[in-house]
Amino acid sequence: MFCAAGLVVLIVAWPKYAQRQGRLELKYRARQEVARRQVEGEAARRPAGSEGEAPPPETGELIIRLWPIGAVLVVLLALSTAMFVRGRRAEQRGATDSPTEPAP
Repeated sequence: MFCAAGLVVLIVAWPKYAQRQGRLELKYRARQEVARRQVEGEAARRPAGSEGEAPPPETGELIIRLWPIGAVLVVLLALSTAMFVRGRRAEQRGATDSPTEPAP
């Protein structure tokens, strides 16, 4: 049940997470670039028009992704569902195998 709730929350929160994480990772990459320039002795800022050759990262390209969490939740949900069904079947078999009247 908790896995199903986790999946629902993950699916609902995924778009907001992607937007927020994209902004955070863009800031992270900018800080990394400034730090690299400081180490190499370049100016922290370049004149307009000479920003560099590296293209900006694509919108959907995130360093930290959510799909591994979703995959783990799906696997856990499948396992817990299988165990639940197995327990219910064993419970039903136990109820039909036991006699309703006590033995004399």
